[in-house]
This record gives sequence, C-alpha cells and structure tokens, in this order.
Amino acid sequence: MAVGGGRHSVCVGPVVVGGPRRRDALPVGAENGVHGVERLFRLLAEHSSDVVALLRPDGHVEWLSRPFGNTEEYRPTTVMGRLPWHLLHPDDRARGKAALAELVATGRLAEPLELRFRVGEHEYHWVSATGRRLADGDGIVMSFRDVTDAVLARRALAESERQFRLAMQGSPTGMAVVGLDGGFVSVNPALCTQLGRPPGWWVGRRLDEVLHPNDAAADREVRACLLDGRCTEQMSERRLVTATAETRDVLHSVGLLRDEEGAPLFFVCQFLDITARKAAEARLHHAATHDHLTGVANRTLLTDEIHRALAAEARSGRPAALVMIDLDHFKAVNDQHGHAAGDALLCEVARRIRTVVREGDFLARLGGDEFVVVMRDLDGVEEAGRVAARLVDAIRVPMVVGDVELRPSASIGVAVSRHTEGGSDELLREADAALYVAKAQGRGRCALHAA
Repeated sequence: MAVGGGRHSVCVGPVVVGGPRRRDALPVGAENGVHGVERLFRLLAEHSSDVVALLRPDGHVEWLSRPFGNTEEYRPTTVMGRLPWHLLHPDDRARGKAALAELVATGRLAEPLELRFRVGEHEYHWVSATGRRLADGDGIVMSFRDVTDAVLARRALAESERQFRLAMQGSPTGMAVVGLDGGFVSVNPALCTQLGRPPGWWVGRRLDEVLHPNDAAADREVRACLLDGRCTEQMSERRLVTATAETRDVLHSVGLLRDEEGAPLFFVCQFLDITARKAAEARLHHAATHDHLTGVANRTLLTDEIHRALAAEARSGRPAALVMIDLDHFKAVNDQHGHAAGDALLCEVARRIRTVVREGDFLARLGGDEFVVVMRDLDGVEEAGRVAARLVDAIRVPMVVGDVELRPSASIGVAVSRHTEGGSDELLREADAALYVAKAQGRGRCALHAA
C-alpha cells in the first residue's frame, strides 16, 4: 500500500504495495486489490486513537494520519515533507533523532519511547512512540499514543514517594514501612538510633522482633483490623526492645497504604518515644500514692487494696485480714532525739515489716507512726495472728541512730474479714479497736478483734 502517494511500501498480509515493482507487473485484478488495501489502511489509521506517521529514513514526514494539535501548524498537509523535530520539546529532540537512527539501523525500537510533542503554542503532550522499518527498508512507520495522563500520574506518584522518603528520612520520629506479612520493607535513621540497630540489621526482620513480647499479639490484631476494614489508622502505646534489651515506651500509630484500586500495599508505622514521659508519669503517680519518707503506699492506695482483698475473699472463700501497727511512745523519740531520729525509726520499722510479712502482702503508712498490712488468701485467723506476733518481735529489736540507741516497740491490732456488709471501713474500725486493746493491755503486743 502506497501511503501518502510516495514510493515507499507497507506490508499488509501477503500484499506488498508500492516499491520499485512496476504496476504493469501486477497480476490481473491485483490493482483494484491494492487500492482496496490502501483505502482500508488509511481508514484504520485515520480512525485510530493513535497518530500514525510514515517517515523517510532521513526523518522527513511522508504521511500523517491526523494532526498532532489543534492549529494549522500541526495539520498533515503542513507537516508532510518536513522534518518533525520542531514538533518535539527541545529537551527531547536528541532522543528523537537517536530513535530514528536506531530504527534505520535495526528495523525497530527496542522499547516504546516517551517524548513530548507540541499540541499548541506553549503546550506539550507526552506520547509513547513505537516504530518499525518497512520491508523494503525505504521507509519507517511510527505510531504515537497520547500518554499524558499516565505520565503525569506516574510523575505525581513519584514526586509523592520522593517527598515521603524525604519526610521519613528526615523525621526525628522512628518510622517504618512494614509489609503485609509483618516484615520490614524500610526504616528511617531515627528508628535505627532509637533501638540501637544499624540499617543492615533490619533486612529480613519482622516487626514482632522489636516489639515487647507482651505487646506483639495486640499489635498483630490491629494490623488484621486494618486489613479487613474494621478500623482505620490506629494509635496505641507499645513497648519496643532495643539492641541492649532495654524497653522503650512508644506511641505507635499505624496506617494501611493502598493502591489506586484499593488493594492493600504496606503498613506505615510511626514510633514516638514516650519513655521519658511515662517515667515522669510513673514518678508523679508514685508520689501521689506513696509515702515520701518510707516509700510504702499511702492511704490513697490502701482503700483500693482493702476492696480488692475483700473481693478476692468473696471469690475464693479464704479470709483477708488487716494488721494495724502503731509505734509505742513515738512522740517521745521526736521530743528527746529530734525529728531526724524519728524519721530514721519510721524508715527502719517499714523495712522490718517488709521482711516479716508474706510475699504479696500489702504495706501502707496511714500517717504519723501508724502502718497497716493487708493480708489476703489466709489459711485462717491463726495465720494472721502468727504474722502479727513476728512483727512485734522484729520491731522491738534495738537500733542505733547516730550515737543514740533506740528501743522501739509496737502495739498491733488484727481484724479478720467475715463477709460483713461494712466492707473496708468496718474492717479498719475493727483493726483500730483491736489496736487499742493491745495498748490497754500494756503495749508491745498484739490483739485480735473479737468476732
């Protein structure tokens, strides 16, 4: 088929149109067939969404199926017979000429070539160009498809990814891209520093390997929730384990990145280190709930602990007890030897009580010279009495403060719970009543509240 009236040929099936072959050499009836094929080719090319062009080996346009743009300058009648380089963006002309040379030399382009073509005075569209040399080697057929939207979308995505990488690399917060299987895809320098792990360590590792073992299952559930759409971005407190086996408290936020069609791609995780904040909160909580002198719990925690002990008794049937301890003649120690001696005595008594009570028993200072021990899960009333008796003996051991020897003693009252409706308040009153019985009996002894 001779396209554009030239002498070049295009192979369409078994028919070769044009070329040096003389028309009178055609078989009888072949001429009409040639014109039919040529007309069919023109119709296909002119109605294609692509722009089809026939070029000479030197680059001149022999034929163009339709305009590149909307002005007269780009119409086929204007472009034909000219070199097309003026239609290309200046930065793409060298690549266009190199592609033509490749077509002439090899017969085809190794892969589609993306170029910018002018479609207006200051407007360019991206096209994907493919081409093939004609069978007789005397012409080149090229097809140009407008891929502007795809290129711009791809470039926008690349720019978005570039900005994300920059933000991730420069972020002072630990960040990671995690695969759907929980494996690390990439991490930023802040996370490497946070956990003391070099960049190479993360290759082939999983998120579970840096999470505290007690937090790993909850974190997997959050990711499963994101995957099946039950939740969106989640934020929760987690613990990470460093290279030196230290624990770091973090605020972990995780979101799911999806593609244009909504298919899940990766999890994007951020780990804000809140270790210092958690430590400060713990110090504040400890200060609010513990005695600043002896370090044992104060009245704030005592009430809650008595409620828990009574609730445990209701479940198990094993009794709980309150042991109330009051130092004898403590005011005299302060008056005779000063408050420093009195403070030292209180701290030593608190230490001695800890050495006597059972593991898990709860110790609190009510204030002044009074302490309370909450015992639960007792074998019986006798067990509470035995512990109280040991406390009397441990506290009366002499102690030296500076150059002064103190001989402390304590009166102790014990109340054992009996499922009374009065609860914690009644148990405290009963223990206090037993304490006064011990004092009345001569101090330095213990008394059990009579049921």
